[in-house]
Amino acid sequence: MRWPALKRWAFGTSGSRYETGWLGGTATGSRQSSTGAPGRLAASSTVRSVARSHPVVIACAARAYVLGDDTCAAGFAGELARAEALAIECSEASRAADFTDDVILTVLGAQLYMVRLCQGRVSELTELLAQRVEAAPGAPIWRVALAGALVEADRVDEARPHYLFLADDDCAGTPPDIVFPVVLCGLGRLSYRIRPEAPIVRSIYEKLEPFTGYFNWTGGTIADANDLGLGMAAATLGEDERADKHFAAAIELCERAGARAYLARCLLDWARVLDGRGDKTEARPRAERALELGTEIGMIGPSGVVPRAIALLG
Repeated sequence: MRWPALKRWAFGTSGSRYETGWLGGTATGSRQSSTGAPGRLAASSTVRSVARSHPVVIACAARAYVLGDDTCAAGFAGELARAEALAIECSEASRAADFTDDVILTVLGAQLYMVRLCQGRVSELTELLAQRVEAAPGAPIWRVALAGALVEADRVDEARPHYLFLADDDCAGTPPDIVFPVVLCGLGRLSYRIRPEAPIVRSIYEKLEPFTGYFNWTGGTIADANDLGLGMAAATLGEDERADKHFAAAIELCERAGARAYLARCLLDWARVLDGRGDKTEARPRAERALELGTEIGMIGPSGVVPRAIALLG
């Protein structure tokens, strides 16, 4: 069966409402779809190897890809409980499609990190992330995720070595690959809590600045607006006016995109920075708005927007 015909059949069999998507990109060799992450490429290899002889498996793969997109969209929109349920369903469909355990764990890990971070429960993933770092010590995406989970759990001293592994020597531990801006944005965000030396933060800021105005794609999820990382880095450097411009840009992007959970996190981070510089008058309305959004969405975990906004508001 030729690939275009196979693609049409697989989407019809899986019941997908999409005309294009991850499987579509795999079948046509689409650059947009195939550059997401090594996990997607590995999954594509699996699809190709079984497509001609196992049509049921290719239908399962189509379903897994569609569920992956739906998980990403739900989390991005702030539908956190639905995103979590879809992530589990996606992993089950991936297993039925005979994807490798590494591919399944990579995608599920990215999906759950997005959900747990927004829920305020990302510390629950610390052990899993540590295992991924140990298994792939040169993969920066897992290391910055582990550092982020540790910081959210207020274990800053434990996070610092992982942060510096990536950020030292002009970000020598962060190769300029497909997840380069994802890692840089994470390093920028974490700089405000970790407080590395100013040249390290400056290096991160300068490398991330060309990516201003965009969200990041991790290969399975949409991550934070880069201006959030830039804002936190600028705040760490004491460049208040520049930081405020980046925070405002991140919030405008989240509002325009309908990224409600990310919007709540941007508002809270800006409020915390404003409060840290003694501007409680400007911090309060942002914290109040973050609290309202976080309550609506369910960002109530130990490190969630709700408890942290309440603490900030006194």
